[in-house]
Amino acid sequence: MSRKKHAGLRAASAAVCLTILAAATTANWAPLSNANLPVSAKTLAELQEERKSNEDKIAEKQKQLDSLQDDLKQKEEYQKTLQEKITLQQENLDIVTEELKRINDSIDETTSAIADTEDEITVMEADIAIGLDELSCVCARCMSRVMTAWLLHWLVQQISMTFCLNMS
Repeated sequence: MSRKKHAGLRAASAAVCLTILAAATTANWAPLSNANLPVSAKTLAELQEERKSNEDKIAEKQKQLDSLQDDLKQKEEYQKTLQEKITLQQENLDIVTEELKRINDSIDETTSAIADTEDEITVMEADIAIGLDELSCVCARCMSRVMTAWLLHWLVQQISMTFCLNMS
């Protein structure tokens, strides 16, 4: 094959792949978005680890793509690898979406807990205010009794001093 024809086929192959990729991106990759994805109970750390693993695989697939582009005989394998890369990228998008959902759920739970705590604080403040009013009433009565006892004691001392002075 001539060099020009080889370059032309390579360019045509790249154009077809880019067209497929653009169509898949524009259509939001309907076969994947409509698929029934299994529900998983993976932890956030497991999801992040899987995303990292997928990123490593994507880089590996990109290396494979680079080497496969040079050989037109491996065009089918190139397209298969490209599809695998797209699938892995879609998985990463799904993982990021799941992470964001979990973070939003956590924020919602925390916000709800804060609101509940604020309500409890309001109730406690009202209870404290009632308790302080009751305490001030009790303290006023106690103070009145203490003052009465002190005045009686003082009067007794005055009377006894007057009595002692009169007796002498």
